[in-house]
This record gives sequence, C-alpha cells and structure tokens, in this order.
Amino acid sequence: MLQPLISISQIDKKQYIEFKDAKLNIREKTSYKDINKVLSKANPFGGNSRVNGDGYHPERQIYIFVTVSGIGKKMITVVYDSKTQRPIAASSNLNRKNPYSS
Repeated sequence: MLQPLISISQIDKKQYIEFKDAKLNIREKTSYKDINKVLSKANPFGGNSRVNGDGYHPERQIYIFVTVSGIGKKMITVVYDSKTQRPIAASSNLNRKNPYSS
C-alpha cells in the first residue's frame, strides 16, 4: 500500500471530511485498475461503492479516501487523479452537507 501524497488538509471539505467517530478511514494511492479492491474494504461496514473504468488508463495512479461513520450507516468516498490532483469520482449516502451534524 502506497501512502497518499495529497494530505487530508488539502481536500475540499465540501467533497470529503472524515467522521470523528469513524469505524474505517482509508487513505490510499493505487492504480485505477485496483480501485474496487480498495473500495471493497468498506463492505463489512455497509459500504457498497464501486467505480467503473471508463475513460481512465488501468495503470493511472489515483488517491482514494473513504470514511465510514461509527455506526456504519454513513459513508463518504472521493477519488483523486494523482497527476492532476483533481477529483474524478465521489459518492456519499449523507442527507446533510456536514457529517458531524445530528
């Protein structure tokens, strides 16, 4: 597992913020072909996020950030292109913008 070069402080808080009581936090750099292997780590906590491979070379390096809430019912995922450091995919099952709110 390679460590991400994008720090958590560089990520736009409107796109991704980790839960304070998270059951799981993933911060990984990997190739695009392995994106679903990394995302599958959230499956035991109710995660079922997947990304298709349209438009990206399988060896393209990406950063993946995933956070699952303490109760396991909320999840936020964002995927960044490592070269451009721009988001290429994001998902959330939140109804609110701030995952810390009740």
